[in-house]
Amino acid sequence: MTGMLADYGADVISIEPTGGDRFRRALRVPYSVFNRGKRSVSIDVGSARDRTSLFDLLEGADLFVESWRPGVATRYGLGFHELHERFPGLVYCSISGFGQDGPLRDTPGHEALVHAI
Repeated sequence: MTGMLADYGADVISIEPTGGDRFRRALRVPYSVFNRGKRSVSIDVGSARDRTSLFDLLEGADLFVESWRPGVATRYGLGFHELHERFPGLVYCSISGFGQDGPLRDTPGHEALVHAI
């Protein structure tokens, strides 16, 4: 989804963990294809100081897309309710591999695993 937004000219910023996305080196070609047209910023969302940097980015954002397992965003203070209160005009999109409830809800939503299941 974010790749299509970048293809159509949106300024998409991918938030990567400290040290960068582990797939950048392991899957060079797929990584470059799926992340074409995106900028990336390394932010430790578990750090209150780094979350401030994320909030600074969200000040000018129209859309926030998260793809963690259910409940992870809320644990980081980045759930819908927390961000909606702080940024009422921000569109919040939560995409998980297996939905918000059900027997596979906590299964990591890695693309290959989603396709395999």
